[in-house]
Amino acid sequence: MPVDLELEEELAQSRLNRRVLGRLAAYVLPYRRLVVGALLLEVAWVTSVILEPHLIKVAIDDEIAAGNAAGLLWVIAAIAGLALQRAVCDAVELGWCWRAGHAILTDLRKDVFRHIHRLSVRYFDQTRQGRILARVDRDVDSIEKPLVWGPLIGLSCVMRLLMALGFLLAYDAQLCGLVALWLIPVAFATEAFRRRGIRAHRRVREAMAKVTAHLAESIQGVRVVQAFGQEERNLAHFSDLVGRHRGDMVTAANVWNAYQPTLKSVQALATALVLVFGGQKVLAGEMGVGELSAFVLLLTSFFGPIEWLGDLYNQSLSAAAAAERIFLLLDTPPEVVDRPGAQALARPHGEVRFENVSFAYDRAAERSRWTLRDVSWSAQPGEVIALVGPTGAGKSTVVNLLCRFYEPLAGRVLLDGRDIADATLASLERQVGVVLQEPFLFGGTVLENLRYGRPETTEEEARATLETIGAGWFLDKLPQGLHSPLEQRGVGISQGERQLLCVARALLADPAVLVLDEATSSLDTRTEAALAQALEVLMRGRTCVVVAHRLSTVRRADRILYVDDGRIVESGTHRELVAAGGPYAGLVRAYTRAGAREEEAAAAV
Repeated sequence: MPVDLELEEELAQSRLNRRVLGRLAAYVLPYRRLVVGALLLEVAWVTSVILEPHLIKVAIDDEIAAGNAAGLLWVIAAIAGLALQRAVCDAVELGWCWRAGHAILTDLRKDVFRHIHRLSVRYFDQTRQGRILARVDRDVDSIEKPLVWGPLIGLSCVMRLLMALGFLLAYDAQLCGLVALWLIPVAFATEAFRRRGIRAHRRVREAMAKVTAHLAESIQGVRVVQAFGQEERNLAHFSDLVGRHRGDMVTAANVWNAYQPTLKSVQALATALVLVFGGQKVLAGEMGVGELSAFVLLLTSFFGPIEWLGDLYNQSLSAAAAAERIFLLLDTPPEVVDRPGAQALARPHGEVRFENVSFAYDRAAERSRWTLRDVSWSAQPGEVIALVGPTGAGKSTVVNLLCRFYEPLAGRVLLDGRDIADATLASLERQVGVVLQEPFLFGGTVLENLRYGRPETTEEEARATLETIGAGWFLDKLPQGLHSPLEQRGVGISQGERQLLCVARALLADPAVLVLDEATSSLDTRTEAALAQALEVLMRGRTCVVVAHRLSTVRRADRILYVDDGRIVESGTHRELVAAGGPYAGLVRAYTRAGAREEEAAAAV
């Protein structure tokens, strides 16, 4: 039996939308009092709207026709009272909706933000930053109206349609039947536009995510773009993405722009027929002028809700596509989590051991493509281990596994003889400090950045730590010392100064194991000397794993591991490895020749 792929897709989407709706409803539930209160006020508001045409009918057919001035004044007063009721309902209802709406979206944003922080490093390595930003920003914004205002609009439309239908039937059943016939083409049009609309809005969301991702990437890499003179090329690519988004937006808009005129045309035709046949009834004395006027006025409350529901449905399609993407992110499980029965890690002595560790960033990769293969090594408490080797050899992967940013596919990483996978992530993070190659500072003061690893750090401790690593001069140059504000990412201070603050931040956290991943690569001579001084004093009794290219850093290590092609091919002290004449000795010779050429060039100048 042939399978209807389109039907299968629609059924699957229907199930997905029900799940999404249920999950969104969970965010509304805590604010149900505000929402229910607003819905009750909407009931009062709709009732006043529907009663107004009937009061006009009474005024014309009963009071004006009878010449009853007093009765007319009472009807006018009733109409004014209904207008005042709507004004009060509007004011209170809007306030409650705004309060509930902002609270709901804030909760959703917090959940997305919290989940992002739980995701493992692999997710961020494989996902463009702009796509993540789009989930927290645009996608959450796009669900606001359907989620917060949708129930009000839906209730209002259904009530107006049903109440209007009741009055229309009471006025003239024949004319009402004539109007109802026009609902058949409306139903067919709604279904046709629904199918096209949801596909169009999915494409719009995906196109916008690509635009945001490229924009974020371009901002981060603007120096590279300018250095290589690729502004026009980057602009051309951005223009292409924006053009595709515009095309998808036009397609989605065309769906709605075709749907809305269809409904208006049906309403206009129905109104014309009501005036034709209703006018004949008035002339024949079968219907009053006021009754026909009320009938025509109520047509707006009959067809208007259908149009508004169509508008709400159009926005709901866009919101559904956005909600799918939000919950897709929320449903992405963290790769590295606390295992069942994980225990908090007490202050370790600092013994680090890798036992036959193998790892590949691509889990489906062949063994020949693994980043690390059967790697085993150990570090005693207080020992400084340097990892050297060519780019891509696996040095930073060792750091990633030690920090448990990733987990090995085979083997174990041990701290004081205990598998770090059996420890809670929070306790491991407190005992393993990291200073990465790219120094990262947050917006805030110098002191707030130094307290990031240990919030209880006092000003005296922060100042003493900077003095100890030889960076007291840095505070002297700042106008407000520790309380000097820093821009995001430390803009306004040098790369070396940013790195010094990152080193001090890690040391203030007082970890048992300290990891320096190319931490000295961005330091000038003065700041590198300050870091060397800090290491000599503060690394005593603390295990340190250093990934470095500079021999000045490597020479001071207690032991050097030369990593190549995912394996440790040499291990020993600087003197031992130089004497062995292996790969490390070749690295030293190359470094020495490069230094000699630099000295010759400087002398020539």
